[in-house]
Amino acid sequence: MTRFIGRHGRGVLGLIIAALVLVAAVAAPLLVAQDPLRSDFAVGLQPPGTPGHPLGTDQLGRDLLARVLYGARVALFIGLCCVLLTAMVGGLAGLLAGDPLRAEEGSATDRIADAARRLAEGPGEGRTSLPQHDDDDLHRDEPEHEEGHPASKLWEVERRHERERDGHDEGACRSPERRLSH
Repeated sequence: MTRFIGRHGRGVLGLIIAALVLVAAVAAPLLVAQDPLRSDFAVGLQPPGTPGHPLGTDQLGRDLLARVLYGARVALFIGLCCVLLTAMVGGLAGLLAGDPLRAEEGSATDRIADAARRLAEGPGEGRTSLPQHDDDDLHRDEPEHEEGHPASKLWEVERRHERERDGHDEGACRSPERRLSH
């Protein structure tokens, strides 16, 4: 045990402090007799160490120890809610991204995860914004070509419009000046 504490002393110290804060916040009603919201103007701005007010009082005469302990309860509750909400949203995103039926490069969940990773990394190495994807990335995989399938026809029309817009029409070669005029 002493070897573990010697090796991870700072971590153990942090764990002890966090445990003490948690116990103090949970036991706040037992540790202080004063109501943190009750004002007593007669004892306003008392210094620390005043009998009945170990940390003193504020301008309105409220006990600072009671306010700190009850405030810790609120802060811990907000922190717990944030952690739970983040875990639920992240878990759901991970489940969606890891679904083998939807797992393909360039999918919506893949792009969201890529954008989140790049935002977390921050700007650097000449990168100042989110990655830009080519239009071809959107049409990487052709839909099933079945006779009369609406997705197949829509895909073909979109590809034809893109080729015409970019000047890659079959057999047609446009000059750069003509491409810029469109």
